[in-house]
Amino acid sequence: MQKDNIMVSIRCLTYNHAPYIRECLDGFVMQKTNFTFEIVIHDDASTDGTADIIREYEKKYPHLFNAIYETENQYSKQDGSIPRIVNPQLRGKYVAYCEGDDYWIDPYKLQKQVDILESDPECSLVYTSYRRYVQEEKRYMDDFIVDKEGYIYENFFQSVEYDPCILTLTVCVRSEILYNLPPMPQGAFKGDTYMWIAASLKGKIRILKDVTGVYRLLSKSASHFTDKVSSLKFNYELLKMKLAILNLYPIKNINNTLELKKTYLRNIVKYSLLTNNHSIYSDFQNDKKYFGEAKYRVKLFIYYFFREKHLFSCLSWIYRKFYN
Repeated sequence: MQKDNIMVSIRCLTYNHAPYIRECLDGFVMQKTNFTFEIVIHDDASTDGTADIIREYEKKYPHLFNAIYETENQYSKQDGSIPRIVNPQLRGKYVAYCEGDDYWIDPYKLQKQVDILESDPECSLVYTSYRRYVQEEKRYMDDFIVDKEGYIYENFFQSVEYDPCILTLTVCVRSEILYNLPPMPQGAFKGDTYMWIAASLKGKIRILKDVTGVYRLLSKSASHFTDKVSSLKFNYELLKMKLAILNLYPIKNINNTLELKKTYLRNIVKYSLLTNNHSIYSDFQNDKKYFGEAKYRVKLFIYYFFREKHLFSCLSWIYRKFYN
């Protein structure tokens, strides 16, 4: 869906990022490329002056910026309005991501990624290493260096306990991925990882070891969990999404589907125990698409008891579920 010879659309979402947005925008405008790129930035009705800073950059670089200013916060609606608003504005052959509190430090980031994507039509996505900055402590952590460089196949399904750490601010992906996402059932996770999995189904993913950006660790972040309950809920929804994709798009040579289901089950039970919320179990109990007949589901549930050795907790859970 490339228009006006724009090779890359930088997709930036921001909300109340006034202390950080200048670093983010500086990382965009410093990019050195032999192609045209645009900056599509969506301000979600910030109240701290973020929009004023964006307007300042928009005035200075009018040929680069396509800014969207909301008067009503869209994220709080939780109805998918942000992608519906932003994605049609992306005119590039490729899309690069960076949210307003993160930033790029490599002026050749886009050029390096586009060179890879242009040289191999089977490559759907390129991601890189990154640096981490703990905002509250005002310090950098060790750089997160990806473990290898090259191609990886069906990466999100090769391991149950480990996912490649594809960080949003490091990604450059073919824009056609955005417009052909597989459907997901209600309740399945649909964050950025959803797009990376879709990309892995449509082609190869390439790793670039270069450190190209900084991920800012904030205490209040949608993707940075500080409590166990939120982490378990995130994992439960992510695993449900993986199972939904495997159900819709069977993938050859996937031998760990059973382990994926078991891990999903463990997350359900742990979440239920911690929150005293038993309704979540009904999703598993009734979902024959993922787990087959009742006899098989019971076996998985028993497996959790013995492997995790939480017999007392599980018996307590069953008592509360059926006798309270």
